[in-house]
Amino acid sequence: MRTGGGSRFISRRYAVMRAWQKVAAATIVVVVASLLPVISAEAKPQPYRPGSAQKEPLVAGRTYTPQALARPQTGQPFRVPAPVWPGRSSVDVVLPSVMLRALGVGAPAQVSGLPVSIDPVGPVVGAVGRVRVESYDRVATAKAGVEGLLLRVSRVDGVAGKGGARVSVDYGGFRGAFGGDWASRLRLRVLPECALTSPARPGCQGRELPTDNDVTAGTATAVVNVASPITAPVAAFGPMARSEAAAAGPGGTLVALSAGSSGGGGDYAATSLAPSATWNGGSNSGGFGWSYPLRVPPSLGGPTPAISLGYSSSGVDGRMASTNNQPSWIGEGFDWQPGAIERRYNGCAEDMGSGANNTVKTGDQCWETDNASLSLSGHAGELIKDGANPNRWHLRNDDGTFVERRTGASNGDNDGEWWVATTTAAASFTRPGRRTMAARSTRWRSGRRGTERPRSSVSGRSRTSRARSPFG
Repeated sequence: MRTGGGSRFISRRYAVMRAWQKVAAATIVVVVASLLPVISAEAKPQPYRPGSAQKEPLVAGRTYTPQALARPQTGQPFRVPAPVWPGRSSVDVVLPSVMLRALGVGAPAQVSGLPVSIDPVGPVVGAVGRVRVESYDRVATAKAGVEGLLLRVSRVDGVAGKGGARVSVDYGGFRGAFGGDWASRLRLRVLPECALTSPARPGCQGRELPTDNDVTAGTATAVVNVASPITAPVAAFGPMARSEAAAAGPGGTLVALSAGSSGGGGDYAATSLAPSATWNGGSNSGGFGWSYPLRVPPSLGGPTPAISLGYSSSGVDGRMASTNNQPSWIGEGFDWQPGAIERRYNGCAEDMGSGANNTVKTGDQCWETDNASLSLSGHAGELIKDGANPNRWHLRNDDGTFVERRTGASNGDNDGEWWVATTTAAASFTRPGRRTMAARSTRWRSGRRGTERPRSSVSGRSRTSRARSPFG
């Protein structure tokens, strides 16, 4: 009986294990089946069908046909009127009382037939009471080197000595005679007598007066010291009377209305030689840079200079109407700085002592001291004259650059001055007038030497050295 009972216990235990194995197998099948991807019965995708637009309620309306509009009348295009210059004339004018004009009573005296009005200024004693205004024709004005109006104002009230007068010129009739904002740059200048015959001679360019240029009203006004006409004592009879009368000059004060180098519309003076190096290109600036290398002749010995023209579109961005916007001698946006030697000048009106050869305060520029400055890539600064050798110069921050001044070249200078700058890399740069090859290919042109004034004029030509082509 014990044996049979043990057999039944084992059979029941085996049956339970078999049942649990079936349950576990079924559970595993269900879990694995749940992890398998569901395969759609339709393998072919359906085409995209956009939804229908939302319907809006209809609103009653009507068709409108626009009518043709009349073209507005804006007037005729602006055209600069032809200039009307005053002709040659001579008019005597009686000036108002200086005391009444100081109190604001009355008006300036208008010169008949000329766009000129005059007011007396200064103290009551010795004030100008009567003046003579003479205008020159276009031939005489051009001969005097004046691109504008030339007048002679003389004191004819019988009082000796000079007197102050406020001279105002109305340039409305010829304000469009020249371009480049010429009217906004007009100034009154006092000229010496030699300007009528030799305006290019040193000391004959005159001096500029402090001028009030009202561009809106078209008037230029300045205070002028009016001189009396030159009169010689004439003998009562005999040949002496004719000779003394012939020796008497016109006298008075020559006054010219001409343009300066700058005005409210911009600066037209000569561009500085020193490169500004202000603009830089960047990935986010949108600027375009370009460099074009140039072929140079092979060197006879030593290094050959590397020359390339650079272009930068960003270099034009900072130019405005009130700045000097002259492009370089290569073209707009291009630049090449081969180097230069520059001299600085002082006003002749401030350089009349210590043996100076000018005795009259003029608007010219004079060479007060022997000076020079070098602008060369990697070697720039003020040049100091050697104490032992006057033709040997050193940089103030001496880096070994050998600078030598030479003379005798055929370059139009009064003594044929030219310079040689030799760097520590044994590369020589010459200026000017000598045709050299290889490393000696960069040439410059200097200003005049000595006490002569440099070539200059109000039209904007430089008073300093300018770079020239290395092969021309």
